[in-house]
Amino acid sequence: MLAIFYKEINHFFSSLIGYVAIIFFLVLTGLWVWVWPENNTLDQGYGDLQIFFHSAPYIFLFLIPSLTMRTFAEEKKMKTLALLQISPLSTTKIILGKYLALLSILGFILLLTFPYYITIYCLSQPTGHIDTASIITAYIGLWLLGSTYMAIGIGISTCTKNQIVAFLMSSLVCFLWYQGFNAWATLQSWQHYALWIESMGGIYRYQAFSWGMIEGQHLFYFFFINSIFLFFAKNKLNNLC
Repeated sequence: MLAIFYKEINHFFSSLIGYVAIIFFLVLTGLWVWVWPENNTLDQGYGDLQIFFHSAPYIFLFLIPSLTMRTFAEEKKMKTLALLQISPLSTTKIILGKYLALLSILGFILLLTFPYYITIYCLSQPTGHIDTASIITAYIGLWLLGSTYMAIGIGISTCTKNQIVAFLMSSLVCFLWYQGFNAWATLQSWQHYALWIESMGGIYRYQAFSWGMIEGQHLFYFFFINSIFLFFAKNKLNNLC
């Protein structure tokens, strides 16, 4: 599994798409947080990063599928998937190796936004008057949200050998999971079940973290959804054997 893990890490940092993805994320979040008129942290005057944590999930809809689209789609296209399947590694270890590598890359990308926190910390009055604990909690929630996007992307990547199709389908499914349940809950015919429907979606669980709350039920929810899509990927690959 470690061989798969290091292979994915090396592939990311040796390819142009990896650096383009990092620049894409940092530029968009930077514009959103610091530049765009009447919708940036400096104009609002609050010592927090709520604008960042609100915008990042939507940027992830494009960033993360661009990372996951090649995980198995490229292996199938290059006909190297068969070599993986006859290796001593189990299907589970192959999937987990790729998944853990992507999670590490995501953690690295989020770490690059640490200057946002330092800037807010220094600009706040008095200096350091900022809720650091809630920001850390929000980062954990964002990482968990990204982990689910990745599990979805990996699952869909096993269904096609076309990376563009994998990218588009992953973005769509991630969006429906994140935002779709909230839209469903607003329908008047379902208003009696609105809270229950909202709790099935990603945005409801993620917002709890962005508000500074860590609860076992939310952690279990992300673990459960991730497991479903990774299990789907495992079954899909086993059926290709």
